[in-house]
Amino acid sequence: TTPSPSGGGALFDWIIVGGGPHGVCAARALTAGGASVRIVDPSGALLERWGVRARAVEMVWMRSPAGHHLDAQPVSLHHFLHRPEHADVAELAGTLRRPMHEAFLRHSREVVDGAGLDGSVVRGRVTSIQRRGSELLVLGEGVELRGRRVLIATGSNTPRIPAWAMRLREEGAPIRHVFEGDAPLDLDLVGGGISSIQRALRSEEH
Repeated sequence: TTPSPSGGGALFDWIIVGGGPHGVCAARALTAGGASVRIVDPSGALLERWGVRARAVEMVWMRSPAGHHLDAQPVSLHHFLHRPEHADVAELAGTLRRPMHEAFLRHSREVVDGAGLDGSVVRGRVTSIQRRGSELLVLGEGVELRGRRVLIATGSNTPRIPAWAMRLREEGAPIRHVFEGDAPLDLDLVGGGISSIQRALRSEEH
């Protein structure tokens, strides 16, 4: 269940702004050490927005080796993939031994469930942080929380579209940002970063 936006008046050790991989990894470590934590995310669900972006580029393989994941033990994902029920996603790619996106998601869900983090999520958008004596008051849309410390783990939340492209888009041109999730695969791509390359490869396969 989602905690009340006010947190019931409780004072939390940590308030984490952002429920993506970095926020989840930090929350897992902090709760393991006995800290009380609340995680604020606009989606109200952990890893949701990160998942939307990964699906937008039709990510099949993660960009990092299997040692990069949300658990504490470096070999946790390796052990996870050796279990029979995950044989369908156990393959690792290339010399870097990169796991499949689906494998990373399953393992992350197990980490989240094991730490009981879903019960720490508050759906909302933080707009300000105010100091009240020795406390920090975290406020925003659907958010009113008291904490001793705040960790910002928001990443880049808003797709950046150049002004020239926005003008053309407003005039009706079929211009979409790859992270908006509904961009057709037959559009020309502008940009040479990893997300652009991943999307181009998937477009070629289709």
